[in-house]
Amino acid sequence: MGKKIFKLGFCSFDNKDQIGTKAYNISKMLENHVNVPEGIVVNKEQFQQQLLECLGEKGVRKLEACLLNRLDLAFYFGEIKKSILNSHLNSELLKEIKEELSQEKYREKSFAVRSSALCEDNEAESMAGIFESFMPIDLDNLEMSILKCWASAFSEKTLLGARNNKLRLKELSMGVIIQEYVHADYSGIAFSNNPVLGDKSVLIEVVNGSGHNIATKGQIIERLELRDEKNIKSGYLCEEVVQEIYNFAKHQEKICGAPQDIEWCVKDNKIYFVQTRNITSGLNKKAHEKLIFCDVRSIPEEFEFGDALIFHEKYLRKKKILKDFCAENQIDTTHWSWLRFNGESIEAYDFEKFNNYFRTPYVMIDVNRNMQGVNIPTEQLKNWLLEHAFNEYKSVMIRESVPTDMAVISSIIGDNRMLIEFTLGAMKGIMSGAVNTSKYVVDFEGNIIEEYLEYQEKLYSINKKLFTIDLIENNKEGVTRLSKNYLPQIVKATLKLWEKYPTVCVEWWIWNGSCFLVDMSKANFVKGEYNNIQVASPVRHGSIEGHAVLASSLPLENIEYLSHGFSVSVSEVEDDFNQVKEIDETMNMLNELKEKYGNLILVADRPYLVYSSFFHKLSGFVFKNGSILCHLSILCREKGCPAIIGLDETYNMIKTGDKLILSNTQINIIRGEKI
Repeated sequence: MGKKIFKLGFCSFDNKDQIGTKAYNISKMLENHVNVPEGIVVNKEQFQQQLLECLGEKGVRKLEACLLNRLDLAFYFGEIKKSILNSHLNSELLKEIKEELSQEKYREKSFAVRSSALCEDNEAESMAGIFESFMPIDLDNLEMSILKCWASAFSEKTLLGARNNKLRLKELSMGVIIQEYVHADYSGIAFSNNPVLGDKSVLIEVVNGSGHNIATKGQIIERLELRDEKNIKSGYLCEEVVQEIYNFAKHQEKICGAPQDIEWCVKDNKIYFVQTRNITSGLNKKAHEKLIFCDVRSIPEEFEFGDALIFHEKYLRKKKILKDFCAENQIDTTHWSWLRFNGESIEAYDFEKFNNYFRTPYVMIDVNRNMQGVNIPTEQLKNWLLEHAFNEYKSVMIRESVPTDMAVISSIIGDNRMLIEFTLGAMKGIMSGAVNTSKYVVDFEGNIIEEYLEYQEKLYSINKKLFTIDLIENNKEGVTRLSKNYLPQIVKATLKLWEKYPTVCVEWWIWNGSCFLVDMSKANFVKGEYNNIQVASPVRHGSIEGHAVLASSLPLENIEYLSHGFSVSVSEVEDDFNQVKEIDETMNMLNELKEKYGNLILVADRPYLVYSSFFHKLSGFVFKNGSILCHLSILCREKGCPAIIGLDETYNMIKTGDKLILSNTQINIIRGEKI
């Protein structure tokens, strides 16, 4: 085993894998004589050793398997977190830390304890806001703060990151930074490129006191947009400090080869640079340059830009663009507002403004990007938030709740051809794959060329008592139709959006005679791929051979319930349903079949979203009916997984174990080669 701790400023590139990118960047700044609070970093091997002592070798292997297969993560993460918090640091490690921090230069100092996991601050993802920091901390409380920092690798926030980014145990391994804590007069962030304006100016945000406030509770007191070194004026910082922040931001961008996100603080007009990292967006450079960020000074978006990068990137990347598009083109859309709350700020906030802003008497609420309540009366909004007792600041989206009569989704599928799919009830009916969709193929004038109308056995409806969206029986007779009166508006807006964002599908809510454009998703096919909707429609073009596995033979008795639970957001479809026993049993069955027989093709009635849990076990899909714009269909195209929808007669001929050859819209069944 290597050194237990390293001094910041004395870490080579060879140590980067032992201490994490964040600690390495800090160390490099000290090495280059940048004014950075001094300190040490605990080797990530100590984190691994602590896990081994808490879990044993068998437990560590189980954790690695859970991360690899994304099974039982919620339960196991919770158990590990408790185990770490109930443990103690290695006595030799604790002694070494205290000896180093008992030097004269640290006398009467307090400390900041911060994570430096291997998955943090890398080129693709910053993982910002996922792990926890603790400050100010004295020597007597260092041990528990380090344990809490390690335990944050197994928090609910990390659980989401582990799923979405397919993290392994090695990437979760965490160094811990212990730096002198600066009791700052002012703190803030600086971006060496200005994402608000999309230019090369430096954006600086200032808060009172600790820099920890900018991500947890502080309101900025000033925002500076500096295009050059001239006219550097601040109402709070002296000119020399602003000049130094500007120069450092541009210097760091040059030596790092990428725009920088920098944290700084000021004490007695002396500037300290706390950390620096590449600005990440998860997009390539060309796409990054096209990002349109919310003007944070506008109402009702009441959050700061530092928060926005951490908590609202998805909103800034899509929702705001869509909102502005609707305003520019006079298209009706639902109203929403993003805010940051904790218990105290909820109590002080003026909720009366929403009475005029929202047109419907109900709202839906997302907390930290997870749906928490639907159809909450607007006048009960404050009480609902207070009842959920926020102990820390959280991201809250408040949106008009429309008791949807119909849900519609539209996308261009070919030259002068647009597909419009629709269901009764909420959009979840389309996206979950749980209900039949009716379809129109229309030309760009809105004339119906083809129609495929289905009777809808079930629909998603708002439960006004429980604030949920429930799957219920349809009590209406006959097939589902969409009034032709809505077609011109839908067609016109979809064409307009395709001019700027090709391959999108556009989501609509219809309520009380009005048609609301509410969202857009990436359809993952290009214009011209579908010239029409055939009896058998290729969800994703491609060819594959494999053995048929009928979904009816799998232990998925509650398929509608499982699909209902999945998030409607494509980026969050891999939610934690692996705790459900049926999922585990199905995964085990597919594992055995795949190991013995190779490629497997799932044959199912509908494209239920829950099947996304099994992508890595399946080579293709055959569906009797369903939507080619639902989320599972989108994911098939995204992952390059061949799939066909609309095989009424052929579907009934397929038996478990038949060898299948899928080729675009064609399917060959070869009998005799059974599983």
